[in-house]
Amino acid sequence: MRKGIVLILTLAFLFSLICGLGAVGVSPSIRLTVSEVSGDQITVQLRAEGMDWVGLSVQLLYDPSRLTLLSAGEGTGIAAARQDGFSFLCQSGDPAQSSQTGRCAFVAATGAKDCAMSRYDSVAAVFVFRLTDLAIDVIPVQLAVASLLDVSGVPLLEYTGFTPDQPPVVYGEYSLPTYEFGDVNGDGELTVYDALLLLQNLAGSVSLTPRNLAAGKVAGQADLTVYDALLILQRLAGAVDTFPAA
Repeated sequence: MRKGIVLILTLAFLFSLICGLGAVGVSPSIRLTVSEVSGDQITVQLRAEGMDWVGLSVQLLYDPSRLTLLSAGEGTGIAAARQDGFSFLCQSGDPAQSSQTGRCAFVAATGAKDCAMSRYDSVAAVFVFRLTDLAIDVIPVQLAVASLLDVSGVPLLEYTGFTPDQPPVVYGEYSLPTYEFGDVNGDGELTVYDALLLLQNLAGSVSLTPRNLAAGKVAGQADLTVYDALLILQRLAGAVDTFPAA
């Protein structure tokens, strides 16, 4: 009997210890992550982790000469809470205006005090950008301002981006996939189709992304010309070994 009681108490102690360690391991944080790169489009996720919030307000800071904001909206965490019947009011800045200032605001709030956001996916918001500067290898996007409120309206976590003693914030940096000169369609091979795409782009029948265009400028000139397509064909025929831009 005594051994059974000791065993039960030991298991209870271990369980409470494990639960306690789990709680300590989840520290409140707001962070940015780049979740996807597709062509010249970059998707940035805002994650709010380790806390139950009912109000969120953030402002992203980015370089409008390098990025163009295409859209900003609620993330999968808020979408899942909606499916469970919780209402949310979400508002984001106008992409056109944001791309002039390099700042984008996103606000989300729910009137449901029992909406425990920590049980949902931590993605609170999603921002989609288009890459406009091909001379960089990483995409810098950062939080300028961030605030999360609990059911009483008390800030759970605040970040202003200017003082050293701030909560953990991870800046979004993603190494961009490199491109090979001449490989216009990005399939990893140099073919006649790459030259054809350049000619079609020059004729206005197809539209290429900035990164595809950069791969096609094999002559090393600022503008795309018929000469770029000719150089690709010459390379395929063995008339030239390298591109001037390489």
